[in-house]
Amino acid sequence: RIRTAMRSFGEEMIQRPSYAEKPERLEAYARLAEEEDDSDRALEYLEAGRQAMDKLGKSHATFDLQELHLRFARRESDQILRLIQHIDRQHGKVARIVEIGR
Repeated sequence: RIRTAMRSFGEEMIQRPSYAEKPERLEAYARLAEEEDDSDRALEYLEAGRQAMDKLGKSHATFDLQELHLRFARRESDQILRLIQHIDRQHGKVARIVEIGR
């Protein structure tokens, strides 16, 4: 019941124009993808979140990493390699900074 309520709340949040540029909307995409049982639908949420980040001129590294995790779970080697290369090219500096901080 809680999961259903949270999913409904997240869906409502991403549909409302008043949340278009708010961080809560971006978080909703990530949580909806995380909680989604249908991995194809989860990928749709991640892509929507990525597009929202692009519109705001922000890095979508978090969505890329979340997709990478999902692609590993689905054992999609071509997509895994594509994402690793993309993450290294687009977010390599960020990833190295995070690694150094550990």
